[in-house]
Amino acid sequence: MENNKSRPLEVLIFFLFFCNLFFGHGFQILTFFNLPVNYIFLIVLVLFTLNHQTFNILKIKKIHSIIFLFLALNFLRLILDIQEFGLIALRDATYSIDILFLIASLYIFSINNTFDKFIKFLKICFFTVLLFIIFWTFKDFVQKFSPTISSITGQTTSLFFNWSTIALYLIWFAFYKIIFHDDKIKISSLIILIFFILFSLIVFQRRFIYLCLIALFLVSFFFKKKETIQILVFFFMGIMIIPILNYLGITLEGKIGKVSNIFFFIDHLASSLPGYVGNDSEFVVTSGTSEKRLEFIYYVLQKQFSNLFLFFFGTGFGQPLVDFIATGGVTVREPHNMYLTIFARSGFVGFILFMIINIKLIYLWFETYHYLKDQKKSPHYQLLIFSGIYFIFIYVMGLTDSTLSNNYYSIIFYILWGVTISINHIYTKK
Repeated sequence: MENNKSRPLEVLIFFLFFCNLFFGHGFQILTFFNLPVNYIFLIVLVLFTLNHQTFNILKIKKIHSIIFLFLALNFLRLILDIQEFGLIALRDATYSIDILFLIASLYIFSINNTFDKFIKFLKICFFTVLLFIIFWTFKDFVQKFSPTISSITGQTTSLFFNWSTIALYLIWFAFYKIIFHDDKIKISSLIILIFFILFSLIVFQRRFIYLCLIALFLVSFFFKKKETIQILVFFFMGIMIIPILNYLGITLEGKIGKVSNIFFFIDHLASSLPGYVGNDSEFVVTSGTSEKRLEFIYYVLQKQFSNLFLFFFGTGFGQPLVDFIATGGVTVREPHNMYLTIFARSGFVGFILFMIINIKLIYLWFETYHYLKDQKKSPHYQLLIFSGIYFIFIYVMGLTDSTLSNNYYSIIFYILWGVTISINHIYTKK
């Protein structure tokens, strides 16, 4: 039976999901009286959702103690570091603070029949993706209608049209029509999938997207071999359009350079290897960034192994982990690796707790899939698969960026884990 008192909480968590998905970095640095808006709303959610019922579900899943131990370790350190470094410590502790969104999401989805509402909400998000593609086409014009805001680290961005998340959500929602369907996969759904993926690949040219797609197709091949092969065939057919368009004089150019064939993406991905140049000089810069990332890794590891306290309990929150100033005088705070960031800030103890939490969560996902694998038209199954795609993306992106140090990724990540645990609870309690 639906709890009417929780409806405002549903609206709030849907609102946070939407704003972080589409407004990305702009919404992350939006503050009210110097407090991040995301965390003002989080305080409200925690006050109403951190209760016995939520704790009991986590206890049944045998994940309660490890989560609260991880939170206690990091929150104690955060309180001390805020006194020394100020509110910048909040930004550095994002990967630990945002676990509270998992707890809030778990409560909201477990007490109400919110899954159907969430699917309708995702439909709105899908059409918003289409809208943002149009906005991007006229980006110089639409940005005039958005306020510009500044972060405490000196960065400025458009609140609504900063495009910090578009490369990822285009890939994620490319699979929306494939997953949320009633009958067989339609040709129109495959066309949308190819269009979204190619738009992201060609326009934004991000190496983490290449890795995410490779990982996704490898994983999905073991779950849905026939459907995966079908999608791959359409994908390569779409890729073959690129040289045809170039032959016709239609230039396809993105963030780094002109795309004439599939070898552009292969060269770009290979430029992740330090020293790789390939056939085009445009990859000299991307190869240089790879060398810098290796320097970050070496610098952080050298520092963490310099004494036992740093190794076991980390640097904490408030200090940059790397000694590097980017273009524009902006301090680079993270080593472009989520796992290394967590190890550096929370130490070996915090890192092990984080890994145990995520291993348990992944186990719950597979357990839920076991119950639902024959119910492919079930909204629970569809949400599980759609969420699973996002989880793969975050874990893979974590190899190339400090992903969960960004609210606009971590909040959605933990909300979806709350949804997954809620679905798991429905079937396991039977």
